[in-house]
Amino acid sequence: MWKKIRKHDYERYFCSLFAPEKSRGPLLALYAFNLEIAKTRESISEPMLGMIRLQWWREAIGEIYAGKPRRHEVVDELAPVIKEFGLSEGLFLRMIDGREKDLDEYPPARLEDLWDYTEKTSSALLLLAAEILGCRNSGTEDFLISLGRAWAACGLLRAAGYHLLPAQLFIDKGNEEKFAAGAKILAAAITAEMEKCRAILGSMDKDTKKALRPISALLVFLDVYMKRMKKRGYKILRHKIEEPRFLILVRVILQVVSFPRRRESIATGL
Repeated sequence: MWKKIRKHDYERYFCSLFAPEKSRGPLLALYAFNLEIAKTRESISEPMLGMIRLQWWREAIGEIYAGKPRRHEVVDELAPVIKEFGLSEGLFLRMIDGREKDLDEYPPARLEDLWDYTEKTSSALLLLAAEILGCRNSGTEDFLISLGRAWAACGLLRAAGYHLLPAQLFIDKGNEEKFAAGAKILAAAITAEMEKCRAILGSMDKDTKKALRPISALLVFLDVYMKRMKKRGYKILRHKIEEPRFLILVRVILQVVSFPRRRESIATGL
């Protein structure tokens, strides 16, 4: 199961390695659940089957909180994590509800609708991760919500995820120039969320920053991806927005661990 996370969600997998040993397994169990519901759209042939799959997970989560978990490899790992860390049931249900949008044939109409989707899916996931790390509080929630927004929106851009990109910005998705214009506007919104994250991190105490590293390290990946998009003129349909994995992982390590006093690290609060 961990191999699937490393393959399909390697950024979060890698960031989890910065967590204390006792939290790594629980984080991966949480990310395995996320992977299960996130792949719903690609696993079914019609929307109704996707709704049935998501309902299965609603019931599975409910049974975990009722103390009677069903047998499933992800549930087997997740159930003891929920019990040990007292994770919020509402956040799991919010994530499942958010994934219903994946099954909708119509894209979000406006940027605000995209943010609603990303908060239900990506931000809720990060809030649960923070509960595992013991650092979810009123001082970190805004940071986690903004990071969740930025991370999910960046992922949609990198994948040119047509079915979830706001129709307001992407009117003609088959035209590369028009697509690039919409991507530039969305990129500016993502960058604004990243700046908000950096500002909040800068105001946090040292212990909270350290506890958040397995989550905040995503900012380094985001910085790389956003700079690559800008360099390519946001022509995402033509250029693959990637970097050799080894190089980007080295960059994360340098900023998060080896040189905490570097200007870049101070700027991101890592």
